[in-house]
Amino acid sequence: MRYITIGKEEMPYSRLALGSTYFGTEIDESTVYAMIDRFIELGGTTIDTARVYGQDGPGKRSASEEVIGAYLSSTGVREHMAIVTKGAHPDGNWKSRITLKDVQSDVQQSLEALRCTYVDLYFLHRDDPMMPVDEIVDIVNESCSSDMVKNIGVSNWDVKRIQQANTYAEKHKRRPFVASEIQWSLATCTPRAYGDITVACMDDISFEWYGHHDFPVFAFSSQAKGLFSKAINQGYEALNEKSRIRFLTNENRLRIERVRQLCDALSLPVTPTILSYITSQRFPTVAIVGCTHPGQLEDSLADPDLVLDNNTLTYLFNGGSRHAT
Repeated sequence: MRYITIGKEEMPYSRLALGSTYFGTEIDESTVYAMIDRFIELGGTTIDTARVYGQDGPGKRSASEEVIGAYLSSTGVREHMAIVTKGAHPDGNWKSRITLKDVQSDVQQSLEALRCTYVDLYFLHRDDPMMPVDEIVDIVNESCSSDMVKNIGVSNWDVKRIQQANTYAEKHKRRPFVASEIQWSLATCTPRAYGDITVACMDDISFEWYGHHDFPVFAFSSQAKGLFSKAINQGYEALNEKSRIRFLTNENRLRIERVRQLCDALSLPVTPTILSYITSQRFPTVAIVGCTHPGQLEDSLADPDLVLDNNTLTYLFNGGSRHAT
């Protein structure tokens, strides 16, 4: 397993993170425990969750955070893990909750559910584009003390807003945002195709900004809902409607075929190859893996040390020459 560090902390974040959207709801506690056990055995340290996962509404319990907290408490592995959570998600009517009261409440409730005195990385789950970034930075700095939140990041933000926020933070001696979480995979997507215009998807401008600033990115839907593995191993008919709507474009069909050719030529497994497209980039990256059962976890972590060189990354994305290491 390969790792990165974030901010000024030395905690190693595994470049493959265990996603937990359905922990405690569709995935029962015993299965969650088994998957985390195996994840740790394979070298994983990063678990990604959110206050809104498995939550009936703002202020209610988070089933995901609670089952992770129970695991951490019962096993005593907390100090060896990079725990990432998110808060201040809009309410059921998509009204912004980036307020001092809501952020403070969400941070405290997350710590209680996770049975932790701190989290390693805390993301604001959405932006409020109508709100000045200086106000948001001030709210987060007042709500997230360094003893409770080691690092602060933003999820589903435009890079221009991140740049503006961090310029303000530097000028006024506030804690900056040090990581971003967005939708990103080898398969290009847009917020409209994804079905949520508040989601940020990786695009060319964002990619260049992250690379230029060496800014850590956590990628959710990093396998494009199984687009590549299902299309290559089972055929296009195996894709569900959501995958087709979000990802099955002519451009992505070409990428599927290039993945097929690369994996056949070099005897590479499909899923680790797709994940390595994220984790082999020149700036710090983490691919979040959402698994519903241990078999999917084994498939995703079959080759966590696979590194694709720049020629291969270019080939998969745009075509051209190909190599792999």
